[in-house]
This record gives sequence, structure tokens and C-alpha cells, in this order.
Amino acid sequence: CEMCIRDSGKGSLENCNIYGNEASGISIYKFADPSINQCTINHGGIFIDEEGKGTSKNCQILDTTFGSGIEIANRGNPYISNCKISDGKNSGIYVHDYGTGSIENCEIFNHTFHGISIINYGSPYVNQCKIYSNLQVGILCYQNGLGTIEKSEIYQNIYSGVEIRENGNLTLQDQGQGTMTNCDLTGNGFEGLNMDDTSQLQQNGNQL
Repeated sequence: CEMCIRDSGKGSLENCNIYGNEASGISIYKFADPSINQCTINHGGIFIDEEGKGTSKNCQILDTTFGSGIEIANRGNPYISNCKISDGKNSGIYVHDYGTGSIENCEIFNHTFHGISIINYGSPYVNQCKIYSNLQVGILCYQNGLGTIEKSEIYQNIYSGVEIRENGNLTLQDQGQGTMTNCDLTGNGFEGLNMDDTSQLQQNGNQL
């Protein structure tokens, strides 16, 4: 990676342009907690792993060719706010293996796969985001993925706005295991919400 922050490391990155990496542009591991503000990250995104943290605000993450724009794994728990994550070759945000994190007021669009992918007990909190124009699903939660989605607009995705399958358990509201509240899922290519029989959902006040 271009920059690796680990072992409770901190520090600040501001107004940086990070580009041309074959792997992630920034990797955050083992309780590291940096501040990333107003940076542009091209080609390789941000990877948070092994209980890494970090705050990313007002960043542009685009044209990711290796991995996802932001990947959160193994109890990583970042705070991501007011970022634009676009034009990646995979998913915009990929949360897996007990990764968590808060994603607020972000735009996630124009990815080859999904806007957000959640798998294997990944459990993000997504609030007031716009997730649109992705070439597959807006939010895909599957294989025991979890998470809470609130007050978000999920639209103009080629397939479903939200798809929950293979024991996915998403909450689209404010209580239960997996929640979606006050979200707009209209205007997607397929259903606003697509669930299989193995999945669970708490939802309230959503436009489907």
C-alpha cells in the first residue's frame, strides 16, 4: 500500500492526492486511528483491518481497480463522513468478518458491482447516504451479513435497491438485528427490496 498505519498509530492526512497503487492507497491496522480529511484517493482505496479505526471526512475515493473503495474487516471500526466513493471496479464499500463502522452522508455510485456489500457478520451503520447508479445492487447483505440502514436514498441501481439473501439480517430502522428506517428505495431496475426465505429484516417508514 502507499501508506500503512498500524499498532495504535495516529496522525493526520489533509488535502493529499494518493494514486496509482496496485493495492490499497491507505491501510489501517491494529487499533490505529488516523484522521483523513479532504483527500483524493485514486486506483487503490482505504483498507481497515484487525480492529483498525480512523476517521475519513470529505474525501473522494474513485477509480478503484484493486479491491473496494473502502474495505472494513476483522472488527475494523472506522467513521466515514461526507465522502464520495465512485467508479470502482468492485463494490464501493465491502464490510465483512465482523467489520463494523459508521458511514454517514456519503455518496456511493457507479461501481461495477454493488454500492455496499455486507457478508459474514459484517455490521455497518449507514445513515443519510445516497447509493445510486451501481451496475448491480445498491446494498447486498448476504451470508450472515448484518447492519443498520437509516434515512438513505437508494435508487437507479441496475438490479435491486437492497437485496438480502443467504441468512442476511439487515435492519432498515432503529431496533432489532438488521434495520432499515425512512429510506427511499424507489427507481431501481428490479425491486426496491429483494429478500429470500432465509433472511430477516426489521423495517419502518421506507418507500419501496
